[in-house]
Amino acid sequence: MQDQSKQLLVLEASAGSGKTYALALRYVTLLLEGAKIGEILALTFTIKAAKEMKERIEKFLFILGREEFKLTKQEREERQRLLENLGPSYRGEDLSRIASLVYEDFLTQSPKITTIDSFLNTIIRRFCWYVGVPYHFEIGELDELEVFEVFLRKIHPREKRYFIKLCLDHQISAHKLFTLILELAERHADCIFSHPRSYSDPSAIKKRVMEQAYKIKERVQQDLIAGDSAKRAVDFDSFYSLLQKGKTWITKGKQYRDFKKLSLDEGMFDELQKELLEFFANTEGEFFFFLREFCDLYRKAKDECIKTSNTLHFQDITHKSYELLWDESLSRDFFYFRLDDQISHILLDEFQDTSIMQYKLLLPLIEEILSGDGRIKERSFFVVGDQKQSIYSFRGGYGGLMEYVKSLHPCIQSDHLSKNYRSDGVIVQFVNHVFSKSMKDYIPQEAKNDQGYVKICEPINLKDQEGKKQILVFEEVRAVIHQLLELGVGLHQIAILAFKNQDVLELGDYLKEFFDGIITEESVALSEKKDAQILLNALDYASHHNPLSLANLKKLLGYLLEDEIETLELESSIADFIYRAIQLYKLNSLVASKVFEIACEADCLEEFTKRVKAFRDLNEEQQGLKILTIHKSKGLEYDHLIVIDRLSGDSPRRDPYFCSYDENLQGELYFKQSLEDKVRLEIDTLYANVNDKEREKEEREKKNLLYVAFTRSCHSLWIMPVLKDRSKSAFELIGLIQDDHIAFKNEWGKMSYFQSKDSHFEEMDAKKVEQIKFGAQEDFLQKPKHVYKPNQIRAIKEGEVLHKALELYLGYGVGDQELKNYLDNHFGFFLENLQKVNILSSLKEIKLLLMNHFDSSEIKSEIAFIQNSKLHRIDCLILVRDQQNCVQSAIVIDYKSGGRQTYYQEQVRNYVDFVKTQYRGVDVRGYLFYYLDFELVQVV
Repeated sequence: MQDQSKQLLVLEASAGSGKTYALALRYVTLLLEGAKIGEILALTFTIKAAKEMKERIEKFLFILGREEFKLTKQEREERQRLLENLGPSYRGEDLSRIASLVYEDFLTQSPKITTIDSFLNTIIRRFCWYVGVPYHFEIGELDELEVFEVFLRKIHPREKRYFIKLCLDHQISAHKLFTLILELAERHADCIFSHPRSYSDPSAIKKRVMEQAYKIKERVQQDLIAGDSAKRAVDFDSFYSLLQKGKTWITKGKQYRDFKKLSLDEGMFDELQKELLEFFANTEGEFFFFLREFCDLYRKAKDECIKTSNTLHFQDITHKSYELLWDESLSRDFFYFRLDDQISHILLDEFQDTSIMQYKLLLPLIEEILSGDGRIKERSFFVVGDQKQSIYSFRGGYGGLMEYVKSLHPCIQSDHLSKNYRSDGVIVQFVNHVFSKSMKDYIPQEAKNDQGYVKICEPINLKDQEGKKQILVFEEVRAVIHQLLELGVGLHQIAILAFKNQDVLELGDYLKEFFDGIITEESVALSEKKDAQILLNALDYASHHNPLSLANLKKLLGYLLEDEIETLELESSIADFIYRAIQLYKLNSLVASKVFEIACEADCLEEFTKRVKAFRDLNEEQQGLKILTIHKSKGLEYDHLIVIDRLSGDSPRRDPYFCSYDENLQGELYFKQSLEDKVRLEIDTLYANVNDKEREKEEREKKNLLYVAFTRSCHSLWIMPVLKDRSKSAFELIGLIQDDHIAFKNEWGKMSYFQSKDSHFEEMDAKKVEQIKFGAQEDFLQKPKHVYKPNQIRAIKEGEVLHKALELYLGYGVGDQELKNYLDNHFGFFLENLQKVNILSSLKEIKLLLMNHFDSSEIKSEIAFIQNSKLHRIDCLILVRDQQNCVQSAIVIDYKSGGRQTYYQEQVRNYVDFVKTQYRGVDVRGYLFYYLDFELVQVV
């Protein structure tokens, strides 16, 4: 662990090395040294990280401030580790007394431990009037199409001609150009608005280029010893063909192989290159001149939409903060003085993901801390990050900040965390071996043990394969999952990482046919998911009788185009149609449930479609095998991990520009065009240098992505290379695959039997779910079909409220006020206040009823298990334990909020049978609780 006495410190924290522990320890050290809570600013990148950091600090202070004899064995061990890391100056009763007082202060004050977005949000709230933002703005998504429409309305006819010209010149659509303007205006505002505003007439420069090129062409063709190949080299008739055919001789001049014996003047080539350089610079100037003008218009259009909708996205908040800071009419001193808070200590997490713009916003605070002398309790600066995990350049992250910040002040020190606490030793050894060979200045990590397993599977050869090649990969993934399950691994302990969202979706759809509890986490719109597409196409066909929608529906349901399928009519509301479609096509998924929820809230078809397309990041399940992209996995960890290769080619950035930052973080934008680039790279040394740096940065980030992927694993890592027709394996970049073969030892360590570490109720089997022809997941819970009426929505929701309220109240002990807030937030739309009040008031009566009937030692709620490939949930399980903490009896209770059905008893009997398999020899009884009658009925 790092030396806590270092006042100004940049800490390199490799994957799994205890970064959160280091941040929390640093914060606690500052408090013990006498720093004021209100003067410490700790910034993270996610709400989860901020919450975890705060919880760690609370725990550390509690353990340090409590008398040792009152601590548990585990807490005493934690205290000892804390004391070792704090150093010899923190000992004795004084430490406990001080820590206890600090702990009390920490709980009663509001520490500034938050995300960087939330911090900037507080700034904009205070200064909103200076940037034309309404005070009561909400955080949300602006409609891009709406902004685009306002933008087009604001364009002058002359500017519109140039807008169209840029689209035609650079072969991009109007929407793509608008997206480019959006990105430049928000991600590179510090560069685009500092770019020169001048350019010359491009046609005049192009004319001079062609005149000089024709001179060379004429000399070559008139030279008596010029061969056919030399004459073909200068066979151009346009500027485009000149760059295409002459890209080699333009740059090599007289040294071109077919020109060496000719009587040519080198000065002619020098003049041609000079004119071309001017052309490239002018083209770049023209491109950014108009983009700058369009960025101004875009900002005005967006400001108009912000005022209309009263909505800002976090990206807008960053931009508005930057606009506020660098506005010449408002001094920076005034800006930071008005923050009303003195910040004397800064702790920055995941610094490699910070954008240049975010860093420049924090820079005045950092400079203030670095400007004066003082002890650690009076001012300090602490940065934690890992350049090897810099993978977010596409959203502005700049990994080079780690090195840059070290040069800010001569007293800034650097250190690194050397031990990996996440991954087993064999995985650490493998990662060290791979990346020490492929990453510059890689520092190997120490391992915590000698356990673990790594398997590099035989490359899956998709070359010359016909049909849907991904299925071959998916089958191999399924085989590995079966192997893990046979070794005692729970399905919920396995994760799969892919490169693209589309791969996540397709693999998820495939595996859901064979396993229950498959969770896909991808950043795609709800409308892109299979069950949502089924519902949307069914609704579109019912509304407009569009034959294409019917064809899509058949395909999604697994039918041939010539097959007949049952369709529905749009009889009343959208909610009614969606509910009936879910029943007809047996769509038992959270995706379908979310579409239904949106349908219940939408006033019209247009609003419904718009909201479904706008909704993203649906968390499908809480327990199960997770499939997600590598980018989404950052900061997470998994017991057993499968990493699959790219299933399609790498998608290079096709933006016609890139941004290069110098050692002072001054950014310069460069224009690139594929054909012209080949010539420019040879004759423009400056451009060639920055282009090389950009390519190195892209390659480094690709390696970082693989490092992040491999280091998510705790116990076993399975790597699945894929050989494709037109692109290389992603693993070639780190030397794992060479010439289509594995270049390293393909098996590391030994795979042993694993006992699932979680509750036996989470254990899942891998038997294939029989699937009906409609192609969606089979309905897990066998329920009788009811005729649905739209006015039943509230009754359905009331049942959901009851189950959730009982789960939180009985299972987790959530208090009355917190429970009311939860129900208001999640179900307020559906239920009247009286209904919620009745449910809340009945909770204590239900608990009292259960206590009177059963001598409970422990109450568990919403227990999921799988039996015969079906997912079941036990609403409530009461365990009665003896003095030795052994289970004597178990009571299964199923809540019912509606009428009585005969199949309910069979359902409870199945639950009882399952619980008996988990608690052998224990008396297990089953009950139904009917909420409407407030009656508890035993199932015989």
